[in-house]
Amino acid sequence: MRLMIACRAIDNMAGGVERQAIALANEMTKRGHDVSLFTLDHEGAQAFYDIAPSVKWYKLGLGNPKEKASLLLRLRRMKKVREIMKAVCPDVVLGFQQGMFLTLRLYTLGMGIPIVAAERESPFRFDFLKEGKRRHLIFQTFRLAPHITVQCNSYPEAYPPYLQPKITVIPNAISPAHTYADAEGSSIENKTLLCVGRLGYQKNQLALIEAFAQLSKDFPDWHLTLAGEGEGRVAIEAIIDKHALNKRVDLLGAVKDVSTLYINAQALCIPSRWEGFPNVLGEALAHGLPAVGYKGCGGVRDLIDNEENGLLADGHDDTDTLRETLRRIMADDTARKVMGQKAIGSMKPYVPQAVYNQWESFLKKAQKT
Repeated sequence: MRLMIACRAIDNMAGGVERQAIALANEMTKRGHDVSLFTLDHEGAQAFYDIAPSVKWYKLGLGNPKEKASLLLRLRRMKKVREIMKAVCPDVVLGFQQGMFLTLRLYTLGMGIPIVAAERESPFRFDFLKEGKRRHLIFQTFRLAPHITVQCNSYPEAYPPYLQPKITVIPNAISPAHTYADAEGSSIENKTLLCVGRLGYQKNQLALIEAFAQLSKDFPDWHLTLAGEGEGRVAIEAIIDKHALNKRVDLLGAVKDVSTLYINAQALCIPSRWEGFPNVLGEALAHGLPAVGYKGCGGVRDLIDNEENGLLADGHDDTDTLRETLRRIMADDTARKVMGQKAIGSMKPYVPQAVYNQWESFLKKAQKT
């Protein structure tokens, strides 16, 4: 199979979309497929994640992919895209994200190349963003896709009925851990509640800090550790100062070796309003770390089995329900130990071999469209 995987840009980008696209390209070429990667990046672009030597990277090199393109630039891009497609002659093109899918679908009209959509965003994000006003128009563009992949079992129901028959659920791959957290932490003097993610509105760390502030006096042996960077740092620092939590809350910034954080924590909290696929949550569970999140957050509720590998708080940004759910997990060493053990097993369906088998089956079906 000649497979092309397309993303808007991957130049020095360390996000989940870039990571998953490159990992999929590497795995499919390892399985003997002829794989190429296509982006709008400039010729000198460098990938943050390692790309297998056998994967050819086509960089369009016309304009800045982060800026809105003029009509003239779009026409130039279309011409070059069609030239690349004729040269590569892919059996199927997988467009990561709605924008990249739609761009290639329009640019290759009449060429007879199956362009399928890999949506990496939660459909529930529309409930929180201005973009939500255009959700029906965005959904309409997926009519042009013969097949659509989404990441979580709760997502297809959020799409219109006319799209649901096209949707296949393929989660992200979560590698098994080799070291595990001491979730019980009975002999640990200072226990750690961990939160990993970009600092900002989506990840909702302000609700977590507010809840932790209300619990801090009852749990003097617990500290909160936040790993990540982003536009929300100033607001987060302000609320830490407001509650005089500077000695109880650690802001680590961006961290590469997240595994070390998992194995040194006793519980994870992922207070996100919405998620695409919460890789951090899956990785933490694989390390035996029980987790707390909101029941109203798609993706989080797909991975946290309430009362089994973690706990779900009602709503999607309610500080009171989050506080009381955290209280339960912080107060019970034995429950954390049991949940942590169950967490490891709960991630077995997401092992890379199983997930990439699903991708290979899906892509083989898509090329026959």
